[in-house]
Amino acid sequence: MNAPAELSPTVLAIWSAMPAAGCAWDVRVSWWTDLFAALRTAPSGTPYQPICDLIAWLRLHPGEGRRLGDCLIDTCAITECARTLTDAGMPIRPTLVGEFVRRLTAKILPPVAEDRELEDLLSACWGDPATLIWLAGLPGGLLSELAEVMALAQRTAWPELRDDAIDAVAVLATRICAEGLSDEARRAIHGDREIQARFLLLADQGIAVARSLKPGGSPAAELSRMAKALSEAESAADAVTRRMAQHTVSSDLVYRMERLRSWIGRCRQLCDLLSAAAPDRAIHRAHAFLVHVCTARLANTSLRGLLRDHTRLLARRVVLHAAQTGSRYIAAGYTEWRIMLSAAIGGGFVMAVALHAKLGIGAIRWPAGLEWLLFGSNYAAAFAWMYLAHWSLATKQPPVTAAALAQTIGTGHVPTMVGAVRRLMRTQLVSVAGNLLAVVTLAVASSMAWRLATGETMLSDETSRHILQAHDPLGSGVLLFAVETGFVLYLSGLVQGWIANQAQGRNLARSVARNHLLCRLLPLERRQIWAERIAAHAPGFGASVLLGFMLAALPLIGRFTGLPCDLRHVTISAGSVGMALASLPECLVQTSGIAAMVGVIAVGCLNILIGFTCALVTALRADGLPIASAVPFLAIVVRDAVRHPLAYLLPIGDPAEIRTRTPHP
Repeated sequence: MNAPAELSPTVLAIWSAMPAAGCAWDVRVSWWTDLFAALRTAPSGTPYQPICDLIAWLRLHPGEGRRLGDCLIDTCAITECARTLTDAGMPIRPTLVGEFVRRLTAKILPPVAEDRELEDLLSACWGDPATLIWLAGLPGGLLSELAEVMALAQRTAWPELRDDAIDAVAVLATRICAEGLSDEARRAIHGDREIQARFLLLADQGIAVARSLKPGGSPAAELSRMAKALSEAESAADAVTRRMAQHTVSSDLVYRMERLRSWIGRCRQLCDLLSAAAPDRAIHRAHAFLVHVCTARLANTSLRGLLRDHTRLLARRVVLHAAQTGSRYIAAGYTEWRIMLSAAIGGGFVMAVALHAKLGIGAIRWPAGLEWLLFGSNYAAAFAWMYLAHWSLATKQPPVTAAALAQTIGTGHVPTMVGAVRRLMRTQLVSVAGNLLAVVTLAVASSMAWRLATGETMLSDETSRHILQAHDPLGSGVLLFAVETGFVLYLSGLVQGWIANQAQGRNLARSVARNHLLCRLLPLERRQIWAERIAAHAPGFGASVLLGFMLAALPLIGRFTGLPCDLRHVTISAGSVGMALASLPECLVQTSGIAAMVGVIAVGCLNILIGFTCALVTALRADGLPIASAVPFLAIVVRDAVRHPLAYLLPIGDPAEIRTRTPHP
């Protein structure tokens, strides 16, 4: 290393202001921050050259090196480390919602650490990603040389910090045990004593390690046992998560198990740090620990990361429920295809009734809240009627059939996947056809019957023209409204999966069977039968009711906020346009009528496409598959559709084998 004649003027100016013993904490933090900022300022391609220059200069001035070491030891001696060692970078709040609120608040009002806290110093020196990358890449050789010129190995190293680290090990071990033995965790493992014993062992071992690290103890054997106890506790946390995923998923318990794992990782790093006997090894492990803490602090501020990491298992469980439901909406053969057509015609009949009820409600001006309640009750009753009668609505199918398709994509087996797409497409098309056939036929027939009975049209000319104009894809916001409706339909699929997860987790069947009123009215056998029926149909029925009120809320949101927000559902739109054209038959050959019919087709396509795409992306991400994994299969499906178009329209049978190469996602 070529020693420079002198340090840069910036570093020298900072060096001359080195804080003396007893100076204020803010002065020390400011000085260390300025020094590291100056040492990071380097020509491109040589990020650590200022550190090399400083080491060379300190070799020429040994007294300055010892002075820098004294400043570091003085700073560490007055630093409070206990909270930083246990909590810095760790999820703090006991629930997922509480942690989300804490991070959101921190985005607006960044928290400030207390004076003399180690976290305050770390935040000031390495509180942003760029400085953290610089710290993480610091070569180990430079660290050793820097410690040598500061004469750190020849002096008693900060006993206060070591005592805080020892206490942190005991605190973390106790926390891990308490979290692992919480009531919710024990319910997830059904009181498995073997798993509980692993957490209890860790708490005892943490105290034993803390005692062995005090003067006069023999820590080597205890640290070895501690490493084993930490591994056992980690496997116990995995067992809790696995057992939970098999039955029901609680986002709060997922969050708490992830927090428990982060405590285990922190405890393991502290044990590694305390077990380093050689000064050189201790310095390198201290550097790794600082990088870990600073990295965790940055990650601990991410809202997106919090929701992504701790809702993935819940999303997987919700998607699994949706896939089980979606498989029922995919017709494999002609008999099932015919049943789906009949169910779709029944669904169209119900939507025609709901359309007439909607027109009746809309004929009177109601207060906004009451109007939403009436429209929502109308749609909810229609969807619930369809569900209980085992009829189908085409636009409710994509959010659940997409989840079933995602499971097929996960297998990577092309013939199976192409066969699934064929069945899905022809089932979806026959459902749309059945819905539209019934709703348009009944809407037009009712309009004609009304005219024959009264001599007047059911809709006024003004109302009819308004309906046609509202469905013009170029002259109105119908396309945007159709996208919004499709997204609400996608949310209804998630709601159905969430309700199914909650019903299973809360053991809804047993709860209903023990209802006091039912106990008085029904014998045990009848109660159990009714309880199982209610638990089985609660997700579908509940999602149908909620979907009705969510769809009714779209126009209300647009009216209150002034945002372009409204409801455009293909069955409601097709029936409305059909009634308008029945009232104004001359518009069938006019631009307004043709544009409205094109708009209805666009509404149907967007309702289905948005719901299907959002659900497919959610299902792929929940299964840990990249979104790009579906792209190669899409090309194969397009080629197959060109070769065998009728297979996507009618149940003519799938080929036994599709000769194509399986892509690698």
